[in-house]
Amino acid sequence: MSETNPYAPQSDAKVEEPKGLEETKTELEVPKGTVSEVLAWVGDDEERAEAALDAEKDGAKRVTLIHVLESKLNK
Repeated sequence: MSETNPYAPQSDAKVEEPKGLEETKTELEVPKGTVSEVLAWVGDDEERAEAALDAEKDGAKRVTLIHVLESKLNK
């Protein structure tokens, strides 16, 4: 009798991402553009503002954009 690991992936097992996850990944890709373009993409969405703020702090570090995004998030 052969023993199998119940936690090992099965060769015929189909792994699927939860529905809507792909859309979220795409939506939260912060555009690389002008301050105006980033702010237009953010709009009033706090999740987008947070993503844009993180991206800006890791990237170009534009003080004006960071200030506006922090204001939107009340930071």
